[in-house]
This record gives sequence, C-alpha cells and structure tokens, in this order.
Amino acid sequence: METLHGQLWDHNDEDSHSTYGVLHKVESMARALGELGAKAIISDVRGAQTKHHTGLKRITLNSAQKHCRIHPLLHWTQEDVENYLAKHNLLYHSLKHKGYVSI
Repeated sequence: METLHGQLWDHNDEDSHSTYGVLHKVESMARALGELGAKAIISDVRGAQTKHHTGLKRITLNSAQKHCRIHPLLHWTQEDVENYLAKHNLLYHSLKHKGYVSI
C-alpha cells in the first residue's frame, strides 16, 4: 500500500485520511460482513468528525452490502464524549494522545 499511496497515516488532510480508511477499514469490513452474513452493524461515528458523517442518518440501509448501519453517537459532540468518559472514569485510547485521529 505504501508503494502506491505513500504513508497516508502520516498526512493530516482529509483525502489521505479518507483513502486510508477505505483501504484499511471499509474494504475489510465489507468483506467480513459478507462472510459473516451480518444484518446490522453498530458504528461509533459522530457527525462532526468528517463532511461525510454530517450527512448520515441515525439508521441507514446499505443495499449493496445488504445490512443496516446504526449510528447511536451520531449527534454527540466532543463535549458529550468527554463528559461520558469522565462520568464513567474512562480514558481515551493511548494513541489519541499521540495525534491519531482514527483508531
């Protein structure tokens, strides 16, 4: 992958982040869902994370992959996340502190 696209994880632009996500997350997730015959998936995306996420609905049907995607945190703000973590005495993933925007 690096030969074709470079070190996408080391770039801080939306196009690189999107390409990395498709190659490492979307493609492998689609394959796994198909192999498992999954009918639904719960996703932790929030609307404020990317332009694409702002257009999502809380429940969507992916007709190509034949499953529903449920987004229970879609309307959470960064403050909501921080309050939840504090209330339940939870920590951010250690990679978050190293600058990773997606884990």
